[in-house]
Amino acid sequence: MAEASDAPRSGPARPASGGVNREQRAHATSVAAYQAFRARNHRPYVVYASIRLGADGMAESVVAEVFTDLAISWRAALASAEPAAVAWQILGRHVDDQLGRPRRPVRGRVRGIAAAREDALLLRNRMRLSSERAAEVMGLSTADFQVLVSRERRAGPVTASAPG
Repeated sequence: MAEASDAPRSGPARPASGGVNREQRAHATSVAAYQAFRARNHRPYVVYASIRLGADGMAESVVAEVFTDLAISWRAALASAEPAAVAWQILGRHVDDQLGRPRRPVRGRVRGIAAAREDALLLRNRMRLSSERAAEVMGLSTADFQVLVSRERRAGPVTASAPG
């Protein structure tokens, strides 16, 4: 019979001190950051998808897929300059795919300036988010968000695409 010390351990080996190693702390921190990000952004993502898709049930499903994709690539997102911008791009691509639209090219931090502007206006005008919160959701600085919505005055209003 094997002694208790010979039994296989489950999970990663602990340092001799009995503490948690750096990799385990990093993983736990990453998981906590993902969960906090998801909790903070799930509702605005669903509302955004619902407005663009015109169907709440479809929006929930699309957002679930977005957060699954984001969970898979979360460490890479955290390594980026702005994880929220990475997540926003994933959301935009999923919604565009669901609508049967060709993928918009990714330029810089968002899916093209026209798409970013439409999204910014949808968040501000339809969802009634503050500029600060809308910028946070899109992964932009408040100043960059203000530039997007200020273009409305120069170029005329752009309304978010309604289904159809």
